[in-house]
Amino acid sequence: MIAAPTSGSGKTTIARGLMSLFTQKGYKVQPFKCGPDYIDTKFHAAVCGRPSINLDTFMVTPEHVRELFACYGETADVCVVEGMMGLFDGYDRDKGSSYEIARVLDIPIVLVVDAKSAAYSMAALLSGFINFRKDVRFAGVIYNKVGSERHFQMLRQVCDDLHVPCLGYLPKQASLEQGSRYLGLDFSEKTSTDSLMQLLDQHVEWQQLVGHASQRDISEESVTLGSVTYYAPQPQFVDTSQYIHITSDKLPHWQQEGKTVFVTFRLADSLPQSKLQELQAFKDKWFSEHPQPWDNETRSDYEKSIRQKTDRWLDQGYGSCILALPDVRKMVADALLAKHGTSYWLHHFVIMPNHVHLLLTLIGNNSLTKTIGGIKQYTARIINQHRGTKGDVWQRRTFDHLVRNESQYERCVSYIKDNPKYLPSGTFTLFSAVVGNASQRCSNVVGNASQRCSCHAGKRDPLRVLIARNAESFSFIYQETIDRFEDVRFFDPEIDVPDLDGVDLLYLPGGYPEKHLEALVKNEACRKAIKDYAERGGRIIAECGGMMYLCRSIVTDGVVGNASQRCNNGELLQRWEALPTTEYPMCGVLPYAITARMADRKLSLGYRRFELDGKEYRGHEFHYTQFLGEKPQSVTQVYNAKGEPVDTPVFKYKNVLASYTHLYAGFALNEMTNEK
Repeated sequence: MIAAPTSGSGKTTIARGLMSLFTQKGYKVQPFKCGPDYIDTKFHAAVCGRPSINLDTFMVTPEHVRELFACYGETADVCVVEGMMGLFDGYDRDKGSSYEIARVLDIPIVLVVDAKSAAYSMAALLSGFINFRKDVRFAGVIYNKVGSERHFQMLRQVCDDLHVPCLGYLPKQASLEQGSRYLGLDFSEKTSTDSLMQLLDQHVEWQQLVGHASQRDISEESVTLGSVTYYAPQPQFVDTSQYIHITSDKLPHWQQEGKTVFVTFRLADSLPQSKLQELQAFKDKWFSEHPQPWDNETRSDYEKSIRQKTDRWLDQGYGSCILALPDVRKMVADALLAKHGTSYWLHHFVIMPNHVHLLLTLIGNNSLTKTIGGIKQYTARIINQHRGTKGDVWQRRTFDHLVRNESQYERCVSYIKDNPKYLPSGTFTLFSAVVGNASQRCSNVVGNASQRCSCHAGKRDPLRVLIARNAESFSFIYQETIDRFEDVRFFDPEIDVPDLDGVDLLYLPGGYPEKHLEALVKNEACRKAIKDYAERGGRIIAECGGMMYLCRSIVTDGVVGNASQRCNNGELLQRWEALPTTEYPMCGVLPYAITARMADRKLSLGYRRFELDGKEYRGHEFHYTQFLGEKPQSVTQVYNAKGEPVDTPVFKYKNVLASYTHLYAGFALNEMTNEK
């Protein structure tokens, strides 16, 4: 994920530049965008040659976000997610933020920082961002607007002191500054892509980024993981009312059928004899200073002290650390995955240079000690054969404990993910299964933005759908909406007359119809066909610009196309107010007029939620146009993300559903159209 402390830090420039660079280098790049943004995704698709997918935890569930990421990214070499706003900025504190998306997907974050006029003060900023939440990991930092090589060396010291990788920088260049846009980037804006790619190639460690971006599960370091997504059911926690089987092999092993277990096993030489002796001396001293029996607090302090010492030594990498070798690590990963779904479900694991941590749920009555013992015995044999060695590979002891609850499970997951925090890339392997089942696996279609993904093959809605689509006036469409339907056709309301016979659903998405009013008015046959379709009961969903098109008329200042100019002072506003008003007739399905006059412009922005006919719809609203005169009455109350009522109206006329709200159509369209 490419994220930043604040908006305007340069994440869009760097994200798009890296997508272009990776594509130029021959990688298949799958772009994603956090949040409901329609415009950045168009730029992504243009440079990557495949649709960019929105990821949003307000409009869909975390499980669905994971499914989208796994599905659309399955055939890609590199997945790049562009964040939104500041890393932790969400609709309610950090809910719905880029941070939440990174946590849900378990992907590393590249923090893009505007370093203009700053040096070592960056240490405080970066330390705060890196340490604010412990359940995400940072791949490194890219500095933007760096003044010189000397300036960069000062900034590199910050990363060195914080033990976070410095991935490079982008020099300050006026040509790379992003201009403003109508409702947000100008569609016609052309940043010097070649120049940007050259600078990133020259100043950023992009090869290291490719390693992170392709490591969305265990990555290319394991058997067939380059094209396979692994699924596992939800973890299951201890039921204290049920029987717990306890065995002992110097250490106790607790097992309950079908419950999740945290397991650790280590190489035979993980700790040298000198450290074992030091540990024993510490234990002897503790026992002499704390005579038994112990209370709970003393026992907890003792266990914590032992754990901190051993963990610190293990992280320092004593012993041979043969698991740092990719070929040896692959043998262990393959062995672990060989019985995934048959003997056990793997949820997460990490293979460190000298030990392995994993979270698994045994299937049926399989024995934990026999299962882990078998893995250790098999891998010891093949590792010795591969390396031409003899003797013990693993310690005899295995450490394990049943997971008691969700909170402890999350701590175990964080512990696994944080374990390799300070290790160099290529010396460890992280694995995370997607919550679901094997039947959810699907494949993507590599190609250009017009090609449809096969993610929903076999579960697409069979409805015949006609979608208004062109470069600008009807252009805000989620790719998943297209992929959700089996039979999809497109038409351009500016030039086409649609054949609506046999159409089950007409979808009029958002865009900028107010910038193309003359063309829309000129195509009177199209407007009449749509009105006739609505009057005879045809099903229509119209969002924002699509709703405006269904209205009686749109009123402007008389000079179509100049609405993107801003009112920066009273003189300019007076000039706009003095312009003649022009009214452009639209379809007339809804009896309202919309004003796009500069004097009437008012930003309406935010997530929206409403219920209608027993179903919940979610989406977002972003527009400056308004209803002319009194705001019409809504058929239902609309709420923002915090549950506060807003005055956005929703219209239901015959089988027409219309609103300023851009619906997340992957769900809402199916629910609407399934009403027969």
